[in-house]
Amino acid sequence: MGMFMYTNAQTDDIDVSEYSGLRIILWKQRNSWDYIVVASNSGSGNNQNQFNKPGGVYVDEQTLTVYIVDTSNHRIQKWLKNSTAGITMAGAKNDSSGTQNKSA
Repeated sequence: MGMFMYTNAQTDDIDVSEYSGLRIILWKQRNSWDYIVVASNSGSGNNQNQFNKPGGVYVDEQTLTVYIVDTSNHRIQKWLKNSTAGITMAGAKNDSSGTQNKSA
């Protein structure tokens, strides 16, 4: 495993899930030298602002919300545009009562 990509059909921008880099980045099609970190940059972990081996990525092209498979945390994270933390949409959720499933 290395990275997963999502290409925006409207803009041709590419969102990349960096499995080892622990973040999601956006490569703007018109400027291939610069990128924007759109989700996490906080190292490995299970907090809402962290990933542990992020996998597949999907972008809602209307809202620019990013959905990420957080593989080793066993969850799907939803990152709203310009947010600093994700929202657990499905899978493991850490809280004082242990692991739970959360419906979207």
